[in-house]
Amino acid sequence: MSIGSPKSLIRLIYICRPPNSIKGPSHLSLPVTTQKNGFDVRGRSRSQRRLASPLEKFSRTVLTRKAWLVVGCLTLAGYALISGAYRRPLTYVAGVYTETWNHQPEDGEGISLSLSLSLFSLSPLYLPLLFPSSFRGRLPKVPRDDYHGGLLAAGFDRSSCLSRYESAIYNKPSSYKPSGFLVRKLRQYEDRHRRCGPHTESYNRTVRLLKAGGAAREEAETGCRYLVWTPYMGLGNRILSLASTFLYALLSDRVVLIDQVENFASLMCEPFPNTTWTLPLDFPITNIGSFDGKHPSSYGNLVKTKKIRNDGVDDPFSGHPPPSFVYLHLTGGYTSEDTNFFCEPDQLVLREVHWLLMRSDEYFKEAVFHHLCRYLFHPSNEVWGMITRYYESYLAPAGETLGIQIRVFDEKQSPFDVVLRQVINCTLTQKLLPGIDLSHPAAVADRRKTKAILITSLYSGYLQHIRTMYWEHPAAGGVLVSVHQPSHEGWQNTGNKTHDMKAAQSTFGYVGQALGGVKPWILLKPENGAVPEPACVRDISMEPCFHSVPPYVCKEKKNGDNSRVVPHVIHCIDTPWGIKLVNQTV
Repeated sequence: MSIGSPKSLIRLIYICRPPNSIKGPSHLSLPVTTQKNGFDVRGRSRSQRRLASPLEKFSRTVLTRKAWLVVGCLTLAGYALISGAYRRPLTYVAGVYTETWNHQPEDGEGISLSLSLSLFSLSPLYLPLLFPSSFRGRLPKVPRDDYHGGLLAAGFDRSSCLSRYESAIYNKPSSYKPSGFLVRKLRQYEDRHRRCGPHTESYNRTVRLLKAGGAAREEAETGCRYLVWTPYMGLGNRILSLASTFLYALLSDRVVLIDQVENFASLMCEPFPNTTWTLPLDFPITNIGSFDGKHPSSYGNLVKTKKIRNDGVDDPFSGHPPPSFVYLHLTGGYTSEDTNFFCEPDQLVLREVHWLLMRSDEYFKEAVFHHLCRYLFHPSNEVWGMITRYYESYLAPAGETLGIQIRVFDEKQSPFDVVLRQVINCTLTQKLLPGIDLSHPAAVADRRKTKAILITSLYSGYLQHIRTMYWEHPAAGGVLVSVHQPSHEGWQNTGNKTHDMKAAQSTFGYVGQALGGVKPWILLKPENGAVPEPACVRDISMEPCFHSVPPYVCKEKKNGDNSRVVPHVIHCIDTPWGIKLVNQTV
């Protein structure tokens, strides 16, 4: 594999609920291969630096059978999240709402843009968050494309957010190009945000009406409608949710404002020029993060109590003005009335409401997530400094870098040996890692062939074992392998600012594969404590899978299978009851 082209991204997932009686092997038996690794890798090596404390009681370590492993060739922008700048989202399916932008492509712009926006409610499963892509060794002096094909706007002070433009130095060029239509929609949104954003005349007038309980029909004179997003779950969840919320704002001509809680805003740069997306602290509605499905202003309750009619009547508000705001509860535990949000008649009703408050994770059509995250999310200078320093210290000298992310959910059910053997079998079989050469124990490594492995996990056991494997035996093909792990804190510290900058154990994989535009490898279900053959399979798209699909089908007005009636949606390989979006034309 030439430097600069990604080999693959692997997300190995234990998807089963194992039998209670399964016992793992008492020792680890490693597969051995003497074949060359097949990678055309050039670069320089650096002495390995120890990042983890020795593993205590290694042989007694027990991990869950549900584990995520992400293995991929990374760029620094991908490492921005793998090393902990961000954290992963817990998702949840709430239904499917589809909006189409009718756009006839201009010459050279490709196909027309049709966006399917679906919001989902997930059980707390692991969504890994990296930016998978290939490192390119030492950095080129001139960035390739600072603006990602026109995705990013000009006019920013570069020194205020170094990552916005420097990420182009590290990223592998995306194979997904934004259409001219999407770029124009983004520029239109930026104009709307400047006109309607915090402390503008339109915003101040709308807030005064909100305080007074003014009707949305009066607010319409300002020409501004708002969507307030409140952070929920881990940082990875928040990135997935906020990107989807922004897409919904594009489709519904709203302005996105984020509730200022915890440390989220301090991790990210402002995405829009000459304005802010943070909700002012004097906003009249407080404690939005404490709202739940029982809140009297939740959409589900308003529909249930007939204060809002969604049955196609001419006056959905029964002669009353629209409410001054509506809370959208789209997390776990939502009701069928809440999930009506995703149906077209309900969207027509909500267009009359100028303040929507949202708490949710959302999901949408292939490549849109990829583009919007590259547009919205740029690590702050403080976070970017941590990323670049770690990269230069440990990863830059390598000709190729491989990322492995492992998430564990239940430490009592799955033996460490089985998980580790399946990880190694998959990575060796797919030639993501070089084998070990037992026939030449004193073989001299080729210093021109270097590979750095970056592991993110709560536990140091994977680091210790893989590092020991390549320390005690030479790698096939003379490759010099170094293994690194930024953090192994043993428990999750969501909300701690420093931890969030290097969080290694949260939602990475699903979000990372979409950001990198890479189809992952997925571990198959082990049977009777044995590693299956094959150990892993390639997924069908880069999109995340949402595991808790609501049964209601809007088009049929009854329970059913949304994957059969909604375009671009199919069931997942790793979670057969979940659904995900795919490009069905490919």
